Amino acid sequence: MSHRAESFSLLGGPLHQLGRRLGLALGVGLWLIVVALALLGGNTDQIFQLSVIGGHARLLVAIPLFFKCESWVGPRMTAFVTTILATRVVPPGAADALNVEVMRANRRA
Repeated sequence: MSHRAESFSLLGGPLHQLGRRLGLALGVGLWLIVVALALLGGNTDQIFQLSVIGGHARLLVAIPLFFKCESWVGPRMTAFVTTILATRVVPPGAADALNVEVMRANRRA
C-alpha cells in the first residue's frame, strides 16, 4: 500500500483556511462589503430590502454548512481510498494511476 494514497485529503484549500481563521466574522465582513458597494453605487435604498437580507441570512447558514460537511466528508474519503487499496479493489497495476490522482487532488487542496 502506498503512503501517498493514505495521505489523500481535500481539506486545506484557501477558502477552508480562511473560514477556519475567521469563522462567522467572514459573514460580517461580506455584509460590510455589500453595504460599501451599495453606498458606492448609490443603491442605499435597496440594501435593507427583505430579499437582500434573506439572501445574506441564507448564506450565513449555507457557508458554515459547507465547512462542516467538508470536515465530515474529508476523513471518510481518506478512509475510502485507503480501503480500496487494502482490499485490492484497485488492481496492483492501477495503484500507480490512483496515486497520481491522489497527488493531483492534494495539490489542488
